[in-house]
Order: sequence, then C-alpha cells, then structure tokens
Amino acid sequence: MAAHAEHPPAGPRGISPRLTTRGLTSEAADRDQVLERLRNLRRVLPVLAQEMAAARRQAARLRTDNRRLTEQVRQLRHELDAHEQRSR
Repeated sequence: MAAHAEHPPAGPRGISPRLTTRGLTSEAADRDQVLERLRNLRRVLPVLAQEMAAARRQAARLRTDNRRLTEQVRQLRHELDAHEQRSR
C-alpha cells in the first residue's frame, strides 16, 4: 500500500494519470496546431490555385509567342540566305 501513496495509480495502458493529463494537453495542443494549419491551407490554397492557373495560361501564351518568333527567325534566315545567293 505504501507504493500507492508514493506513485499514483496507473491510468490507461499503465500510464500514470499525471502523464495522461499532460499527454491530453499535448494532444489538444497538437490538435489545435493541426486545425490552425488546415485553416491556413484553406486560406492559401485557393490563391495558389489561381496563381497556378495564371502561370499555366502565361506559359501557353509564351509557347505560342515562341513558336511565332521561331518561325519569323526561320523566314528571315531564308530571306537572308536568298539575298546572299543573289549578291554573289
């Protein structure tokens, strides 16, 4: 019986109530932290999705511009080569 006076009775899975209470406090803090992260993600993800969509549209426009400019360079090189052939 003296052992019971020195050590509190074991709680769930043999853990002392003091540790269980501390663990629950820690779990509640962890849960609060997870919930706060979820709130942040819910706020940030729509903005990221919009930026991603805008970046994809811009990339598509840049690819189109690049193809057009590449074709212009080919045409100008062709014209330059033709001009140089006539000048010889």
